[in-house]
Amino acid sequence: MACNLRCGASRPPQRAACGAARRRSGCVARAAAHPPPPPPAAGSEDSSGCISGGSHPAATSRSGSSGRRAILVSSAAAALAAVPAARASVAPPQAPTLAGRISGALPLPLPIPIGGPQPVGFPRKTVDQRFAVLLMRSSYDAVDELDFVSMEKFQIQFWKYRQSEVESYALQYKPLTVRAGDLTDPIYFDFISYAQYATISRAMRAPQQVFEERYSCDELAADDDESCAETRTRVVRRPAAFGDDAALPELFFEAAGDRIYTGLVQGFRGEQFGGPPPARRGAPLAELMPGVRSVYKIFADRGYCLSAEVTAAPAPAGGDGEGGEGGEAGAASSSGGGGGSFEVRVTGPANLWGLGALASQAALVANAHDAMAVAAYLRASGRGSSRELELSDTGYTETWTVL
Repeated sequence: MACNLRCGASRPPQRAACGAARRRSGCVARAAAHPPPPPPAAGSEDSSGCISGGSHPAATSRSGSSGRRAILVSSAAAALAAVPAARASVAPPQAPTLAGRISGALPLPLPIPIGGPQPVGFPRKTVDQRFAVLLMRSSYDAVDELDFVSMEKFQIQFWKYRQSEVESYALQYKPLTVRAGDLTDPIYFDFISYAQYATISRAMRAPQQVFEERYSCDELAADDDESCAETRTRVVRRPAAFGDDAALPELFFEAAGDRIYTGLVQGFRGEQFGGPPPARRGAPLAELMPGVRSVYKIFADRGYCLSAEVTAAPAPAGGDGEGGEGGEAGAASSSGGGGGSFEVRVTGPANLWGLGALASQAALVANAHDAMAVAAYLRASGRGSSRELELSDTGYTETWTVL
């Protein structure tokens, strides 16, 4: 126990060496394994956890002969030799980079922190104002629907978080100016969308089932005969369908995606986007792909990304379907559906920095608005999906499987 405390309980290989040699040399085995740093002050603790200055005669004595030093070093080497090679030789960790792989169904949780992202170093498109509002508002309304946090509390947390982060974010882009409040500025949209999803993720880590929420009279339905003052307080209980805290990320992904897709098809605040209607229910991949391409084209045309290249892959071996144009394939079944996959390479997206920042925080949700919309289109067509996202310094690649 004394050796664990003095020689570092959190480093198993060195702890084993220390245990074998503690009667002979205390922490000298550790010192032999690593080149010693400049001697610390008496009684201080070095970076390895060994106590210096008076606690071990072998470590502090300056009068021993060179033969004595040789015996100590020899003992330390023998102790280290007893440590299994697989444990004694640990590869140094790689430096974190922006590029990383995010696997599983989006929304993530993002299981692999990939390091803090660097500022985007190339020009991106101006984001369409109404389209940006659609994405931000759909995400906000999805939080409101799921009732896991008071919207009053959420708005306060969102405001405080972005205020605490915006200055350091803007400094990264000097001498460029971040046009705060302007959603058409891709640099600002990247930040504000990230801040919204970081706030959502934080709220999901402490979700509420019951809470009080203030509201104003203009939130009442037109046919509601309830009279109210300027603001009132109501008790909100989360619906049973949304009661599973662990399911909140997936529920949010679907709720936000449904709203985005509905806006693309039906229009949003007077703006028409020409979104594709659902394919026939259970349609094979070949019939789904025109709609998938149409959704990504809207995102590119509205300034969300520089480009989005969609490539369909053949159905898995053993499928019943026939290949379609461009490698598209669908497998017929009794329900008319079939499996298949496709890949999308998104370049220069307006959420590039934000995705990396959310991944580095292991956030529970990711602001991949395009993936949300496409998954909603597939659900409306009676098809499920799974997806993987691989992030790079210039964009990301989504690999989709249609279920």
